[in-house]
Amino acid sequence: MSLVKMKKVSFAGPLPRRDETVVAIEKLGVVHVHDLADQVTEPPAELTAEAARAARIVETLQKVHDGLDEKPHLHEDGELHDLLAHFDHVTAKKNQWEQELAALEKELRTVAPWGQFEMKDVRALEERGIFLRLYHATAKELAKAGTGFLQDAFWHTVIPLPGAKDRGVVAFFRGQPPEDVPFEKVSFPQRSVHELEKAITHHNVDLDKARDNLVELAGFLPVFRRYLADCQSRLARARVRGGLLEDGPVFAVGGFAPTTKVPAIEAAFAGTTTAVLVEEPGPEDDVPIAFANHWMIAPFEALIKMFNLPSYREPDPTILVAPFMGVFFGFCMGDAAYGLMLLILATILAAKNKSKPAVLPFFRLLQLLGFSTLVVGLLLGSFFGIQLPTLKALAPMKEVFALRQFTDPEQFFYLSLKIGCAQVMFGFLIKLVLSIKRGEFQTVLCTIGWMVLLVGGYRGIGLWIWDMVTLSLIAPAVTLLFLFSNPSPSVAKRLGGGAWALYNVAGLFGDVMSYARIFGLGMSSGIIAMVVNQMAMGMLGPRPGLGWIFAPILLVAGHTFNFAMAIIGSLVHSARLNFLEYYGKFFDGGGKAYAPFGAQKQ
Repeated sequence: MSLVKMKKVSFAGPLPRRDETVVAIEKLGVVHVHDLADQVTEPPAELTAEAARAARIVETLQKVHDGLDEKPHLHEDGELHDLLAHFDHVTAKKNQWEQELAALEKELRTVAPWGQFEMKDVRALEERGIFLRLYHATAKELAKAGTGFLQDAFWHTVIPLPGAKDRGVVAFFRGQPPEDVPFEKVSFPQRSVHELEKAITHHNVDLDKARDNLVELAGFLPVFRRYLADCQSRLARARVRGGLLEDGPVFAVGGFAPTTKVPAIEAAFAGTTTAVLVEEPGPEDDVPIAFANHWMIAPFEALIKMFNLPSYREPDPTILVAPFMGVFFGFCMGDAAYGLMLLILATILAAKNKSKPAVLPFFRLLQLLGFSTLVVGLLLGSFFGIQLPTLKALAPMKEVFALRQFTDPEQFFYLSLKIGCAQVMFGFLIKLVLSIKRGEFQTVLCTIGWMVLLVGGYRGIGLWIWDMVTLSLIAPAVTLLFLFSNPSPSVAKRLGGGAWALYNVAGLFGDVMSYARIFGLGMSSGIIAMVVNQMAMGMLGPRPGLGWIFAPILLVAGHTFNFAMAIIGSLVHSARLNFLEYYGKFFDGGGKAYAPFGAQKQ
């Protein structure tokens, strides 16, 4: 359970063999290449654009394919040039028709409230001395002005309109309409409702044809995927070539590879003009990070990657976080039934997404957190907010619920702080071991000061024991912090660092108090569950009635809401305690992920 051991690998050879060597490294797919050139040459813009276009095509067609109930037959062969041209033509037309359809629908929403009429009928009426006029205003304006100006109209009506001008007036006049109308005149629409509906229908038919063409193109996804892989490969090669070190007739490529892959690398270049040099990474090398954890620990890598990768010379933090994360999450949710529900839900989602490596680790993580919550919830004796130790049927099994005393708020609060002291102390212990290995003895003394201060503070504040033992712990701890917090040879900097460390003593107290959030989340989740149960039971009367219908609904809705909120809160705050209060004691971070050249093709 550690980081993958890496070797520094360098390739050198005659310049004419450069491209051949780059292709060979790509085929291996295990070398994380880094730039050696002082000035890196970026890949050609047209190559970057082509790769982006290929990715966009595959993404579009994949969405089409995934949205089909009946999957089309996938063709492995096809003329790429013709397929690309057909895709561009179909998508261009589809985008054009979608824009035109949106404009037509907007125009229809504007025209439809005025009713169905044709302009030829309006002109025919005007030839006979009957004039149609349309006006619009706000409801307030219409109420204030009245409809006196319509006294010469032989028919009029007021209609609701969408938008700011929410009232429309339709009026027919014999002879010329009045000019002094207090409202804005509306121009006659260029197209009638019937014409717009006909145009919309026509565009929908065209869009259906375009979608059918995309479904047909989705059948050639393997061809487009190969095109995307080829574009990505050419782009990756161009980036590698741009970072090569070229000096006269020779070139050099540098990178890192897992130690277990070195024999395959050496075998691949045996008998060629390219020389391979393998050595241990130096202190100045920025070695990429890859994890090698047991399957039970590996899901927690998702959390580490979300926060910050360790540097190569730090311990793998996954194993250092996993147990605490499971325990914190379990206490924050604090209910066996919720843990069981999360375990089942995560298992179903993991089975559905087993072919998606991007999201599968997260669902595996939820499975482990659900199992942890199930165990902690059973030890606490809580199941859907019901306290199992209080049930008469389970009275003989009280000893099974080993943590039942911590359902008491005061006991739970102190347990949370004790857990915090334990994790913070463990973080200091890790830093102590690392400092000893690095020979940083002043840091060792400073860390011991923090550890002793934590013990003294726990006795004095947590246990309220202010005796000579407590004082004999705090006094030397403060001295160590003041003298060794800053290893600088400058007396002024050393004393300044010591003063700053003493100021940060309050920060240590705040770190420990942050663990009270375990108490807060655990208690709130349990209380809400019990309140939901009590409300549902209160609906049940002595005889079946509406309460018997709504009580189950309340139970399902209430526990579902509490379950969802508990997952979010438990995940966020458990991660926060690990990455802020705990990590800062020993973790530097700043590592970059192992990304082997050529892996995109595998």
